[in-house]
Amino acid sequence: MKVLICICCLCISSCSNIQVPPGSSIVAVPIVLAARFVVSEQKRANFLALAGATLEPTRNEPGCISYAFYEDPGNANSFIYFEEWKSREALASHLKQPYVKALLDAFEGLLVGDADIRVYDVESMNFGLK
Repeated sequence: MKVLICICCLCISSCSNIQVPPGSSIVAVPIVLAARFVVSEQKRANFLALAGATLEPTRNEPGCISYAFYEDPGNANSFIYFEEWKSREALASHLKQPYVKALLDAFEGLLVGDADIRVYDVESMNFGLK
């Protein structure tokens, strides 16, 4: 499986519910999910339809901080999901939603190779490089 190297990717869609208090540059982001994978060229349209159907309802889930997927412009059909969740319970609830289950049920059959999926427990996040 190709690994996404490009850090500046084409954003397909995202949500952002991060609320930063005035004068603060740190916000708690307890759970981050990052997934990298390559979709079969022949199954790209199916993937985009299934993935697109998850965006709006996921943005409205109470535990969603941010939810996005990107395509690497230098590697056709190479995608990354980047998700931020308020808790592991919120992520677990998300994975049980019918619109997500439809994508997950088809996921392996859409891929070339294996997906690299990682879930990180995060204590805090700073905005900017300082």
